[in-house]
Amino acid sequence: MKKRYKLMGSLTHLTGLPIEYAAGLPKVELEGFTTAKVESHRGLLQYSDSLVELDGKGARIRISGSDLGLRTLSPALAVITGRIIRAEYVFAEDGT
Repeated sequence: MKKRYKLMGSLTHLTGLPIEYAAGLPKVELEGFTTAKVESHRGLLQYSDSLVELDGKGARIRISGSDLGLRTLSPALAVITGRIIRAEYVFAEDGT
């Protein structure tokens, strides 16, 4: 496993890309209190006006707030709008 991470680190150093992209990990970006962008998610798990939960490699991504909506939902990107109160990663009990 260490060899794999070392190889990914070398590749990201050579290409200039963040390690998250090489590993396929989700990237969460907040813009103020009204927009959350999630890249590299694996699909929508829950959706309501107060909670959006997406599947990600290694963790679920949970966005909480009020008046939440999905501006964009594609395999590459989810854009959540509304009043965002919390963005968190939820890991499985076994740590994965």
